[in-house]
Amino acid sequence: MDGDMRYNIPKSTCPKHIMNENESEVHCCGLNIFDIPENLPRSIKTLDLSHNLITKITVSPISHLHSLQSLSLGYNQLEEIDRGAFLAVTQLDTLNLAANQLHKHYQRHDGVFASLPNLKILSLAQNHLDSKMVTFYLNGSRSLKKLDLSGNKMVTLSPGTFDGALHLTELDLANNDITGITEGTFDALQNLRTLNLAGNFIQCIASFDLTQLQVLNLSSNALRFFYSNDSQTPYQLSTLDLSQNNLKRFPFLPNIHKIQYLNLSGNNLVEMAPGSETTLENVESSHWFEAAEGLDLFSAIEYSNYNLSHLRDLDLSHNHLTSFPSHFLSNATRLENLNLAHNCITYMREEPSSTVSSQVKDWTHIPVTLNALKVLNLEGNSIQTVPQWLFKFLPNIQHLNLKGNNVILRPQSHPKMINGSSKDDICTNFSRAPKLKYLNLGHNYITQLPPRAFHHTPLAVLDLSENLGLTLEESTMEGLEESLQFLSLQGNQMNESQAKLPCLKSLQFLNMSNNKLRALPANLYCSHVDIVDLRNNDLRMLDNKAALAWASSLTHLYIKGNPFSCCSLNWLKILQAGPVRIWDLEEAHCIYLDNNSTGKANVTGDHTKHCFHQTISIHSIIVIIISFIALTSLTSAVYFLCRKGRPTLALTCKFRSNKVAAEPASPPKAVKSREESIISTP
Repeated sequence: MDGDMRYNIPKSTCPKHIMNENESEVHCCGLNIFDIPENLPRSIKTLDLSHNLITKITVSPISHLHSLQSLSLGYNQLEEIDRGAFLAVTQLDTLNLAANQLHKHYQRHDGVFASLPNLKILSLAQNHLDSKMVTFYLNGSRSLKKLDLSGNKMVTLSPGTFDGALHLTELDLANNDITGITEGTFDALQNLRTLNLAGNFIQCIASFDLTQLQVLNLSSNALRFFYSNDSQTPYQLSTLDLSQNNLKRFPFLPNIHKIQYLNLSGNNLVEMAPGSETTLENVESSHWFEAAEGLDLFSAIEYSNYNLSHLRDLDLSHNHLTSFPSHFLSNATRLENLNLAHNCITYMREEPSSTVSSQVKDWTHIPVTLNALKVLNLEGNSIQTVPQWLFKFLPNIQHLNLKGNNVILRPQSHPKMINGSSKDDICTNFSRAPKLKYLNLGHNYITQLPPRAFHHTPLAVLDLSENLGLTLEESTMEGLEESLQFLSLQGNQMNESQAKLPCLKSLQFLNMSNNKLRALPANLYCSHVDIVDLRNNDLRMLDNKAALAWASSLTHLYIKGNPFSCCSLNWLKILQAGPVRIWDLEEAHCIYLDNNSTGKANVTGDHTKHCFHQTISIHSIIVIIISFIALTSLTSAVYFLCRKGRPTLALTCKFRSNKVAAEPASPPKAVKSREESIISTP
């Protein structure tokens, strides 16, 4: 039945609108076709038939494609390739046969690619091939430069496996089942520059001697040690990835190399070099050299410390280091990026030179600073203080990540000593880092920062989030008014009295979410912020002054999780008149009073009925208050004038005090005399 179903589907099922002579590319991916279409344009240079159901490459469908340069048949069900199938496509330089079933009938495919004189790139990935099968396929592939054999079933590598492709420059053997590499396996590949052995089961490299190699990836294996040949032959190696292994010590690198990128993350490194207690008598029995038979001890230690001069990027994250390796790295004068995240560093101390190393060479010439280092990641350790010598050792540091430590900032006059450390060691102070631009102090135990903590430090990014109980005085960030662009105070449970900020004129991003703010810091109004996050606070409203100040600059705002007043949303109208997009507006709610109880509504709704009585009540109260004040003022004025004795008003006051009654006419003189007596009365 399968055969009947197969032939009921036309061979040529590519879309008709691309089946013409003017097309240089034809893409027929994922169409469930069983055969290579017959009516392909002669002029095409690229043919993509991946993700179909093709089981066989035959001669006729491609025999007329003399201009074809790239052919992809990946993710089909290929089992067979007819001998001579590629005779006509002599211009082919890229062939993708990944994810097929080429382990079947492999004996028939001996030298199947030998008829492709221009083939440069070949992928046989995910075809269930072992080393023997690979040898069959590669026979006669003299022009091949890049070969992908990843995701196959290769277990051992031995000399001769790749003799059919002697001109390889890139070889990908990742994600096989390789447990061992016989000496001399790659000796014939003199042009090999990139070798990927990641994701295998290799336990040791005891004599690395591929001097011409530039990139070596041995990540995600089971390496316990890595030793290079002890020779003075220059190595071209520039990138070495040994991450996700079981290394207990720093690898023994070639004596002369050009390594710029070294990844040792995810290993079991405890120390970078033997500690000061290590002596010549006990070092040979330590785990450092348990498998290094015949190793020149002095040479190994010497070059582990002195051949890092080309290093630019070093990743030591996710290990078990307990101290900052300042002395070990003191010769890495070009190091720009150092990652020590997620180790066990508690105290930042200057690492002393080891007894063994001091016997090897005089260390006095080692540079005291790493001038090139710009990025230092110390996230996820247990560091309590950052000593001032760190910024002397790294004078040009720009990016410092201390997130997730135990940093506690103490004033400089603090007299307490920690494990013998001097006062300078325990005084964490970021005011003497003239190049520092990014500082992450999130998720520590900082509750208070000293005044001018970042003075003369050009910080552009400062993260103080998740420091429970943090209190900021206005003087804390003095000096950052012109430089700070990004500030995160998220998750500190701060109220408005704990969040006093100076006028940060350059601030563009502000995150104050997950706090207890009932009002925003007053000086924020002078910042022309672009993005603000105020979620999950206790805000009843935003000050109209803030809304007016931000109306022209604010583009992104987050506000949900606040108990806004439904009757005080003028600030929202002001902001919505500008370019701002409030991403969680539909999730933001407000509170209103209804018959002595509270109700909840969306801030975007019509709140007239909820606020009408409240508005009338408020207006009535305002009128009463104003009337009372006016009446009180008038009464006071009248009384004051009466006391001063002004003639006209005095007469009025006096006459108002008499009863209304008819009086006999009096002579003019008598009246005048009476008036004079009234005016003269004190």
